[in-house]
Amino acid sequence: MSVQQMISEARKGVLEAKLIPKRNDPATEVLDLALATCANGGFFVLAPYEQCLRAQDYIFAQNCGHMPRVGSRPKYHVDLSVAVAGLLDTLELPASTTFAQLDELDPRFFCSLCKPMLNPELHIRGRMAYGWRSAAVHFKQEHRDCGQPRWQLLSEDEASYARSSKGHDLADVETWSCAHCNLHLENWQTLEQAKAHVKQVHGSENPRIGKDVLCMPANPVHIKPIFVVTD
Repeated sequence: MSVQQMISEARKGVLEAKLIPKRNDPATEVLDLALATCANGGFFVLAPYEQCLRAQDYIFAQNCGHMPRVGSRPKYHVDLSVAVAGLLDTLELPASTTFAQLDELDPRFFCSLCKPMLNPELHIRGRMAYGWRSAAVHFKQEHRDCGQPRWQLLSEDEASYARSSKGHDLADVETWSCAHCNLHLENWQTLEQAKAHVKQVHGSENPRIGKDVLCMPANPVHIKPIFVVTD
């Protein structure tokens, strides 16, 4: 299947589901909307890449040789979309919100469908804090039969703690690239490194995700949730 065929198939699946209302900005590619969540539609379980979610990211990773080509293609997944719709409602954001905008916000959530757990080592109770991508995957894997998700937005202190934990932040993964040049192709950077390059080389004082820097899943995008102590 060609790249164009995979794009068309994924876009068709999104439009047929009718979960995305009529948008005010027709210039926005439908597959760039956060509600247009895709999963691997082939025969392989690609867990390291399950948080890519965006159709173009799957295609990019496949064509760069980072995942199997045979039987691997992005396919719109309604359970992921329902999960993201709940996240947008919790954030009070419109359905026109894009992947890049959610990555820029980098919110953290508790799943209210899950009960608080006891940490066996620390003997304290808490919850798992999810990034928006891992939250969507969690709902698909654990609660898809529950109907609607229930999310709780972390306080800023709790979210800062979750973000500061090494290995639990998408920004720390070397899977970012400059959107203005090809310097980082095969030399992927962290988000801050990519932004620093854009500032120094391309003169942008405030680099934006989706415009100046891109999340390119050349490396596995698999950010695990982190245990956060709750009252």
